[in-house]
Amino acid sequence: MRAHDGPGAGAGAGATPPAMSWEAASEYAISDDGKVVTKGPIDDDNPLWYQQAALFSARVTEGQKMWTFTIRQARYDDAHLFLGVADCTGDELAWGFSPATGSLYFFADKHRWGKETRTRIMGGDALFGRKAGPPGHPSALYATWPPSEDDLASPCQIPLMIDATVKVIVDMDRQALAFQVNDGDVVELPARECELPEEVQPWVLLGHPGDQIEISDVMDVC
Repeated sequence: MRAHDGPGAGAGAGATPPAMSWEAASEYAISDDGKVVTKGPIDDDNPLWYQQAALFSARVTEGQKMWTFTIRQARYDDAHLFLGVADCTGDELAWGFSPATGSLYFFADKHRWGKETRTRIMGGDALFGRKAGPPGHPSALYATWPPSEDDLASPCQIPLMIDATVKVIVDMDRQALAFQVNDGDVVELPARECELPEEVQPWVLLGHPGDQIEISDVMDVC
């Protein structure tokens, strides 16, 4: 599947369009020219871990568009990082993929934990588990905390989902949503699971401090 930048991109295209960025949110830090969002600490004795979503500034109303999330950091190997698309018309709905389960989740409130559906985007154990990582990796999973100097100097285990890519594809003419994880098959959701509203935007819901997502620009599907 090919993509190109939307109207206004490239030399000779006229005025430069506004830069796309994650929108400011109290529980998230934004970096790397607005493309990386990181869940921050929650100052609460009994925190609600999933109580605020992060929204990307690009809003989609027509045509076929796509964007790619890259998981940069995850605090746990079974962390639920919900990655997908949210409603912009005022109904507060969202649809997201969880790498820990491989399932589609539906959110009646895009700022709160949703409901797992019967639709599987990725089979098997999905992206749950661990893999080898370099010494001192920010998402290293140590047997004891704090780690010893020897632990920090040695190869470590990190969540399997680190550096995975999740491509989101919306077809606004058909009100359809599809996902592609890494280089796997494109999975289009059945209409019973998702009928997109008239306006949507990229969305993530992260729960644990340090969870970090990078997003590409929103592009036309060619």
